Amino acid sequence: MDLWKRFIAKHVKRIIFVADWQFSIGCATEFEKALEHGIPTESISGAIITREDGLALLAAARDDLVSNDADGNTRGRLQSMQLRDLLGPIYSAA
Repeated sequence: MDLWKRFIAKHVKRIIFVADWQFSIGCATEFEKALEHGIPTESISGAIITREDGLALLAAARDDLVSNDADGNTRGRLQSMQLRDLLGPIYSAA
């Protein structure tokens, strides 16, 4: 993942996200790097994803994964913990 983060910082000029990207730890990390480096983000349809919109999507995904955890979904629990860990520093930088 560190190699990919460095690649984004050095070479990427825009990131386009597909539907439901907020449920992917990799995409969430890409969004974090985009915020950190001022890289524009948008949906596959071309709509701009603002910092606020992206963070709201990530928080909703985290909450959804946590609520699904009641069903004993271990993968959902792991993803929600990873999103929580990722979101902490992003919110702190706001």
